[in-house]
Amino acid sequence: MSKQLSYAIALVVGIATTASSSIASDDTFTINGQPINPLCLALTYDTSFTRYLDQPRDQNINSILDLNACQASSTKGRMILNPKEADVCGNFLRKSGKQFAAYHFPWGLNDDFDMTQRRGCLSYEYIGKSKSRIDVLHIRNFGGGTGLFSNIMLVKRIPMKRYNFNEKLGPQWDKENFIGLLNVGEIPGGDRSSGSFIEINLIGNKLSGTRYSPKNNATTGGEKEEFSFQLP
Repeated sequence: MSKQLSYAIALVVGIATTASSSIASDDTFTINGQPINPLCLALTYDTSFTRYLDQPRDQNINSILDLNACQASSTKGRMILNPKEADVCGNFLRKSGKQFAAYHFPWGLNDDFDMTQRRGCLSYEYIGKSKSRIDVLHIRNFGGGTGLFSNIMLVKRIPMKRYNFNEKLGPQWDKENFIGLLNVGEIPGGDRSSGSFIEINLIGNKLSGTRYSPKNNATTGGEKEEFSFQLP
């Protein structure tokens, strides 16, 4: 929501699903040919977003997510591809990455999921996949307050199978596969002109670019700085 994302190290847990899955190509952030909903990203680090699923109890939300089930779920918001410049989240994205998507969610005094009320949003710009196969995304998060937060999110898409116990056959692996979305961490940015990322480049396992100085005021600061991070 309006708070900054916190750094997270993922823990692997068992998740149920009945859908089959396939790995996307390395230059897109998709599953089964469809762009991944930003809501699925949010569910790996902030369980408060589960209220935007129609049936949140169907999801085992933790640091690893059944991406097949999440992608197929109906939600109380809507996803928009390639957000226009007028969009509050898309307005601050670099617009030169490989893919953009935004999830718009309703909020209001009565919390009745009315999309005619003011809306928050969570947008991502897909930067690419590192040499160590980590998906790198620039996240913009507007939760309805004055802040618009910028962070770099690191995830992995992992082919998985579920282990079940059959009374007659004993323990065995299911035949059905699914994609696990694993949250492996985050590089914190900041609020608007205070810490937000401006330009993000990925070469091999090295992230570099420019950002607003965290020392700036969020609304009036203009000082910029270069950054460089080496991914594992």
